[in-house]
Amino acid sequence: MGLNMAINLNVHELLVMGDSDLLIRQAQGDWETLDIKLIPYRQCVEDLSKRFKSIEFRYIPRFHNELADALATLTSMLPYPGKTHIDPLEIQIRDQHGYCNTVEVELDGEPWYHDIKQFLKTREYPEHANRDQKRIIRRLSNSFFLSGEILYKRTPDLNLLRCVDAKEDEMIMNEVHSGVCGPHMNGYVLAKVEAITLKAVTKKAVVDFVHSNIICRFGIPKIIITDNAANLNSHLMKEVCEQFKIEHRNSTPYWPKANGAVEAANKNIKKILRKMVQGSRQWHEKLPFALWGYRTTIRTLVGAMPYLLVYGTEAVIPAEVEIPSLRSIVEAGIEDTD
Repeated sequence: MGLNMAINLNVHELLVMGDSDLLIRQAQGDWETLDIKLIPYRQCVEDLSKRFKSIEFRYIPRFHNELADALATLTSMLPYPGKTHIDPLEIQIRDQHGYCNTVEVELDGEPWYHDIKQFLKTREYPEHANRDQKRIIRRLSNSFFLSGEILYKRTPDLNLLRCVDAKEDEMIMNEVHSGVCGPHMNGYVLAKVEAITLKAVTKKAVVDFVHSNIICRFGIPKIIITDNAANLNSHLMKEVCEQFKIEHRNSTPYWPKANGAVEAANKNIKKILRKMVQGSRQWHEKLPFALWGYRTTIRTLVGAMPYLLVYGTEAVIPAEVEIPSLRSIVEAGIEDTD
């Protein structure tokens, strides 16, 4: 956008300064762009750069970028004059996502792993493969394992990932991002997130929730932390805690949001529901699916999904049943050829 603005202003000589060493080096051509998603953007920058008489990309460390920070601060402080006309920024909505498939369809119609699979099966190379291509196939095949007609890739932690073609990839992506386990989000991670729908959050409803969704599912906790609401500090709650020897604590009286983990979990659940619910009356029907999506999404902070942290194993999602993984095949006793 910045280069386009400079072109529209008839700028012939341009100095581009940025605090990202990676982007500046890629724009200069010193470093190669390996991410396939970023290649079109780099090509666009190269095409726009040719329209300038001279253009220079210069890297500036963030702590030396006082001028840009000062300009950004001043811009945010300027009041907007109501009579000044600002042209609207038109944004075109694409019919398809700019990057929607992780596995591309090969021109010959074969899956991307066809040559590796054939080499493991017959120890034969493609007909027109040269010496370098044969060496690459031999090297890549060391990381793959063939079980019947199903090809798996070995991971550094000795897990086996099933290789899928473009059709299976599209089905998995649709299931993961828009199916039962569709919601994905970022935020603070809780190992156990439970939620139910209630017409009224009464004292008895709170005690029943503790019985059914905490004690009967996960065992007796040592401590329960709640805010200072009356329905959470009733005599019924006190009796339950005394019966099961549970220590009941309250969060900060004047600042309930001090219980940050719970607040973050609530925020994430609401964020998921907003993506899934069409009307305000459907949220109670989608709540179980929102919770399922939260529990089976890998958290980047811990590198594991909440389901795994609680039960010690990964959940079997619907896509894993439609396209069986190795553990689904072993547990169900399915033949590889099936």
